[in-house]
Amino acid sequence: MNFNPNHPTTRAVDGQWHKLLAMAMNKLGIDEVALSMDDLDALISRNVHVVVIDGVAGDGLLHIRLVDQAKAEAMARREGGLPS
Repeated sequence: MNFNPNHPTTRAVDGQWHKLLAMAMNKLGIDEVALSMDDLDALISRNVHVVVIDGVAGDGLLHIRLVDQAKAEAMARREGGLPS
């Protein structure tokens, strides 16, 4: 589910998860990552399971953050994706 599907950044990265993952892995200096259900459980237990992709910070970078539901909704409201 996208909180802000019409935002230019959301539209630009739609369907590009493999490129984003490859770029992140390259930045981290790794060529392989193995994920398990334990990794998913650990993510859920942190309550930061919403991915926010933000290209509006003004620094020319694409920021990818893990946040909780409330923060994601607040960010979407600020950017016009959800009603106030």
